[in-house]
Amino acid sequence: MGLTFAEQATPAGGRQGRARRQSIRARPGTPRRICRSPRWHSATVHGDDAAAPRPLEPAPMPRPPRISRAAVLDEALRTLDEEGVEGLSMRRLAQRLGVTSPSLYKYVRDREGVHEAVVDAIVREITGDWHPSGGWRTELTSLAHRYFRTFRRHPNAVPLVMHRPTRNPHSLDGLEGVFGALSRDGWPPQDAARAVLLVESYALGATLTAVSPGIPPSEADLETRPSLAAALTGEHRAFRLTEEDFHLGLAMVLDGIARDLAPASAADGHDATPPTARPGEPAQPRH
Repeated sequence: MGLTFAEQATPAGGRQGRARRQSIRARPGTPRRICRSPRWHSATVHGDDAAAPRPLEPAPMPRPPRISRAAVLDEALRTLDEEGVEGLSMRRLAQRLGVTSPSLYKYVRDREGVHEAVVDAIVREITGDWHPSGGWRTELTSLAHRYFRTFRRHPNAVPLVMHRPTRNPHSLDGLEGVFGALSRDGWPPQDAARAVLLVESYALGATLTAVSPGIPPSEADLETRPSLAAALTGEHRAFRLTEEDFHLGLAMVLDGIARDLAPASAADGHDATPPTARPGEPAQPRH
């Protein structure tokens, strides 16, 4: 009998090869062909009896940074300096510290508590190491300088301090020392209060002027205003108060207080810089 076309096309060696491959696949323990699918690769690379892959263990959560009340208040003051009162919130403070907002309530009760703590820190900068023991002019000068230095470092703190009642212990102790100096020099209490308020008001207003952005007028605006253009030159181009201006203004305020408020019995012996007079004019007598 002759071979069919299919039998002619398939040599005997081919039939034997297929049979050999089938016997190999059927033999127990023989590795199966590797499946290239990522999903099944781990399960088929070593056959059906291979061990199942172990699930990946989740990475341990990083511990939150350790904080303290001092760290919270230091960061709150930096936040105030960099972002202003509007940025000083519990949420923003927690973000900057790398913690959650609820974790802050262990150290401060709420946003208002943060503001009060910042005010306390500012006042301690003003009066912390101050023990007034000189005469009235010496201590009023020191008060103004302390305000000016502190609020130039922390200009955004001025609204916080001004909108809170004067009940901070450090603030009250500083004021007690100032009023004690005026009392020792014979000042009546009401005149002493007026003098302190005048100096405080000048110091705060001067500080705000000194730290303001000071956007100068344009050249076009100054072309038709020659007097203004002549005045706004050099360091006063942006209409900002300089430190030299502050000292000059403070001396003028104190001269006015010495002339119009200080009792005749109050001597200037405690102060190294006595009241000055305008050039060509004698010093004004006190009332």
